Amino acid sequence: MTINEALNIIQENSSSEQRRNAFEFIIESKIYNEDIIHLLASGLVDEYRGVRDICSRGLSLIPSEYAHYVAFMVVPLIAHNDIEIRNLAGDLLLNLKDKSVDALLPFFENASEDVRKYACDIVGIVGNLSNLSNIYPLLNDTDINVRNSGIEAIGNIVIRNDNDVFLIQEALDKLILAYNNDADSQVNIIDAIGKFGSAEAEDFLIDIIHNTDDEFLKIATIDSLSINGNSKELCIKLIEELPSSSPEMQVVILKTIYAILYRIDELIELPDELRFVAHNALFDDDADIRGAGLVALGVGFRPEDCPALVNELMFGNPGTSQHILYNLLSQAPIETVEEFFLLYQQKIRQKNALGIEIDMLGVLSSVVEGAEPDNLVKAFEIIIETTLDYSGQEGDILSLLFSMNKFATADAVSFVYSNSSIERKELLNETIKIAELEDLYGFIE
Repeated sequence: MTINEALNIIQENSSSEQRRNAFEFIIESKIYNEDIIHLLASGLVDEYRGVRDICSRGLSLIPSEYAHYVAFMVVPLIAHNDIEIRNLAGDLLLNLKDKSVDALLPFFENASEDVRKYACDIVGIVGNLSNLSNIYPLLNDTDINVRNSGIEAIGNIVIRNDNDVFLIQEALDKLILAYNNDADSQVNIIDAIGKFGSAEAEDFLIDIIHNTDDEFLKIATIDSLSINGNSKELCIKLIEELPSSSPEMQVVILKTIYAILYRIDELIELPDELRFVAHNALFDDDADIRGAGLVALGVGFRPEDCPALVNELMFGNPGTSQHILYNLLSQAPIETVEEFFLLYQQKIRQKNALGIEIDMLGVLSSVVEGAEPDNLVKAFEIIIETTLDYSGQEGDILSLLFSMNKFATADAVSFVYSNSSIERKELLNETIKIAELEDLYGFIE
């Protein structure tokens, strides 16, 4: 087959298979000019899907020097009635990246709101800061979907291009003006402003949290700040909003604070008067909120933290469980250790959850090396005492403790034995025998 023969097959409207083969021959010949590009573009509306696909592939392989011409040939198809053809055109324009922008801009004034939106969506993905001025008129479009497309496009362009302070400030001013004039698009505007990451953008969003009574807008604002917030100062400002916020909002704000701090590798421990916010967060169903509450307590756990910490431990998450047990045993005062394990054992008894305790002991074994000796003994004492009263698997648990630290186990056994009734002393003796830990007999009377 020659090029002329292939062209004749296409122009004579031969069978779909013949047309596909002819297009494939032209593509493989790698002969590029405006006529070939026009021909391939016409194939995108062929009735046969196989022809459309091969023409789409061919256009995606056209050398970059023809990119603008490809874009102008393809772009009218974003107004086509067939959604598959529209999507083929959209994919090609996205593949052309910024080379497609000039062809797309005239479609911002198309009579169809769907076309205006589609054109703006693509420019938002492939455009740059110089295209923002073309998008601004869409912020006043009569169709809300077009307005929201313009808003999203501005945010997407700014987050990819942060090298022109003047243009970015102008974009922020335009979005703030739109926020004040377009109540229906406020959530989308908040989301877009969160992508700016500038101090001015953060101040505007903080002002919304501080001044609006609309909880939905507050949550949208907090989520927006979590996207691109990158300063410790922002987190301090958010902490200042906690006292005046509702309990529901407090835990959402806390989650954002610690998401930002994690991203910038900083840490802030909540002030004493706000530790209750971290406690509330640790009782939330959202694992990320509970994680924020845990981090907010810092490493110096206190007795009043224990109910919330026990609640998190009951979820059986290995990562948070290890964090809690390590900091508890290595950093906390013994009063906190005692309060924690008493509450934990009480919770285990209430739930009849021996399996959870076995899992906890597995995590405990990974942190015993860093534990303060007195803290470890206290933890073992409480576990042994509760096990004798409740578990039915006293021997297994005693063996686990002994395998972790035989000295702490011996001290704990000695304490429990000396403070037990005759009946419990007999049970402890029997448990040592079952566990085959005769070495422990030397530590009891």
